[in-house]
Amino acid sequence: MFGLNVARTMFSNELKPMTNERIEELISKFMAGDISVREKTELEEWLSSEERPHLFQFVEREEWVRKGIAALDRVDVDAGYEKFLHKYHQPEEETTEEAEPETPVRRIAWTKIAGAAAAVLVLALGSWFFFFRSAPPQDAIVEDDIRTRYKNDVSPGGNVATLELADGSTIQLDKSAHGLLADEGDATIEKTAADRLEYNSSKTAKNGKAGFNTITTPSGGQYHVVLPDGSRVWLNAASSLRFPLSFTGSERRVTVTGEAFFEVEEMKKQGQKVPFIVSINKQSGPSGEVQVLGTRFNINAYNDEPSIQTTLLRGSVRVVPANRQQMAKVIKPGQQADFKANGPMAVSAVDSNSVVAWRDGKFSYKKESIHVIMRQLARWYNVKVIFKDDLDAVFASSFPRSTPISEILESLEQTGIIRFTIEGKTVTVMR
Repeated sequence: MFGLNVARTMFSNELKPMTNERIEELISKFMAGDISVREKTELEEWLSSEERPHLFQFVEREEWVRKGIAALDRVDVDAGYEKFLHKYHQPEEETTEEAEPETPVRRIAWTKIAGAAAAVLVLALGSWFFFFRSAPPQDAIVEDDIRTRYKNDVSPGGNVATLELADGSTIQLDKSAHGLLADEGDATIEKTAADRLEYNSSKTAKNGKAGFNTITTPSGGQYHVVLPDGSRVWLNAASSLRFPLSFTGSERRVTVTGEAFFEVEEMKKQGQKVPFIVSINKQSGPSGEVQVLGTRFNINAYNDEPSIQTTLLRGSVRVVPANRQQMAKVIKPGQQADFKANGPMAVSAVDSNSVVAWRDGKFSYKKESIHVIMRQLARWYNVKVIFKDDLDAVFASSFPRSTPISEILESLEQTGIIRFTIEGKTVTVMR
């Protein structure tokens, strides 16, 4: 099976929006086997770019590819051909000669070409399943069926969080005005116009002790906080971060649950670097810590995920599973450390941009299980997900996190291998 390489080249930064005609030309050349290196690169970059519409869904299981090819037989070819002629074959000028009638032979030829091209494209792109039809199959999901199954839509989450102060009082951040929120001990706490929480603290705490604050996001919430040392933390939905009002000791230690992205500032005390340590708190299963000096990284430690994943973008971190110091590993940028409660730690290369896409307001899936996708959607849209059927399909797609959930589900449905219903705050997944 032949496939397009996904390697990046010097042309990566030169990608421009492509017309339908250019896309059609490149795909035709690829299938014909006479595409140049530069043209192939252009096509590869378009496939992986934000310019590409949601025409591609990644489906790994071969049976789904076979199902997609079989679906071609159910397309209303005559209707599709008429639409094709109307859209792309308009006469340039009026003619007085009688036009040659459309013959069954020409129509049959077009049918064979269309079917062959689609089948070749499915195979040529390997595990990319090309689903591009102007007319849906006769048994496709009709609009009325979608309206019935999508009784409700669910809006995306936003900047919602609760701050617990050292004295136990709480502040609902999404309902608080911008400006000074609290003056606690030696720290001032401010909510900026960008909905960011910022701490300013003196170097020493009263009585040599620093109180702690905890910021918690619900399902459907996220928040950005600047810690007293200048380090930045982005909390994803259903997560929390506990931290001191000032870092006074030989280390800077915070505790995280759920998922968080860190940009850690270097800090020195008496000429020595003060390490930044993230304790991972998980109610069930594995826990541990990540030891840092100055870096950018992401930690995913949700209770409903099977493992803890630490992904490094810049710098260096040491990942230490709880009570298993001998398994500690130092990872490099572009690597992810993954460990479970009773198993070895795996370190692998990953697409770190996809891992942290949530911080930039996107869902990005390069090769992701529908179960992982639905867990992420459940947290961001604050919905309950039920699987009616046993599904293990794998997808690739990208969506803004500002998208209503119905648009994402409808896009996934275009593969023809999965369906959804939305009733209230419950999403059901089925074949």
